[in-house]
Amino acid sequence: MNFFFFFAFFFFFVFTKPYSAKWRASSFPTKVPFLTSTFGESRGDHFHNGVDFAGKQEIFSIEEGEILLYNNDIQKNPYSPNFGSGNYVVIEHKKKIRSFYFHLEKNSIPENITKVNTDTSIAVMGNSGHSTGNHLHFFIYDIEEKKIVNPFFYLPEIQDDGKPIIYSFLVKIKNNFYPLKSKSTIRYFGKISLFIVSWDRLSKKESILRRKGLKKLSFFVDDKLDREYDFDSMSLKENEFRVNDYIFKDVYGKSFNYKVGDFTPKKNKYVFKIRAEDWHGNFQEKIYKVNFFYR
Repeated sequence: MNFFFFFAFFFFFVFTKPYSAKWRASSFPTKVPFLTSTFGESRGDHFHNGVDFAGKQEIFSIEEGEILLYNNDIQKNPYSPNFGSGNYVVIEHKKKIRSFYFHLEKNSIPENITKVNTDTSIAVMGNSGHSTGNHLHFFIYDIEEKKIVNPFFYLPEIQDDGKPIIYSFLVKIKNNFYPLKSKSTIRYFGKISLFIVSWDRLSKKESILRRKGLKKLSFFVDDKLDREYDFDSMSLKENEFRVNDYIFKDVYGKSFNYKVGDFTPKKNKYVFKIRAEDWHGNFQEKIYKVNFFYR
């Protein structure tokens, strides 16, 4: 194996290997875990780096640990330090895992507590910082891996019987979007951009109003994997957070509108396959047979 291939193999293994949890928490941060947002979703100009729980509930540590840092009195003021997080608690757990609790109610964090367990009330959900309603923004950081990790690796299992939905497959030609059907003809032969509108749901009964981000989105061209986003973790590189080494603007158009890159047809017929997966292995696949012709 020459140096180039050794380095390529090393880079791929170290920076793209799947994340593996070090332990599983015994409880949620709330007694009634009403999940409203998941890891990796679009926030307009950045990735959502955790999960959100709604309500006005007490918050508990997910596991035994030590409080490293907290702030009990950040005003809802854009000029305050750490305005975005609002009032917060940071707890370090075994094997160098830290849990973060944001947007807490003012003065709800008990003073002079260091050691905590799952029965320790550490705060109450609030609306402090950059927030539009009472909720908890919760996320996990792995110190050794230097990654923000999908909290579902560490939280208890959440019931999920709803398959993800692939809503539409779009082609962008000269700033115009066109939906593709299972069999489509495009009278254009140049560079185009492809987008997928897809989201997850925890229950079969959930509507479009309760849509959530995917765990994984895979895009195939003629049975070959062309692009994949796996939202198991994100890393900071060159001052930008990345998912599978893709920065935010490479992944999203708008919320739940995933970019899958530019494409230049070099023949008349292609088969595109989309696979959308959630955390529990539920998935949906769709195949699109597209004919390209010169105008």
